[in-house]
Amino acid sequence: MGMLQPNDASREQELRLWLRSAGLADGKASYRVDEVCRLLNISLRTAYRMVTDGRIRSVSFETAGKTTYRIPRPFLHDLISSAR
Repeated sequence: MGMLQPNDASREQELRLWLRSAGLADGKASYRVDEVCRLLNISLRTAYRMVTDGRIRSVSFETAGKTTYRIPRPFLHDLISSAR
């Protein structure tokens, strides 16, 4: 991750505003799919579809045959930037 570049600081501020407007904590390192769907104002089904087809970048974990997805904060930066 390293230090934030000047452009990254404004993206971070914009992300914090989006998170607050969706009622989400802005200090987390990653977010669940249901949190991202609230942020984007889309259905949970659409959010999962976007995660599985790669439109929303994520990290997946498999435990006992169940796949769990998390969207790291830097990936949200990219998502917010591309939504402009």
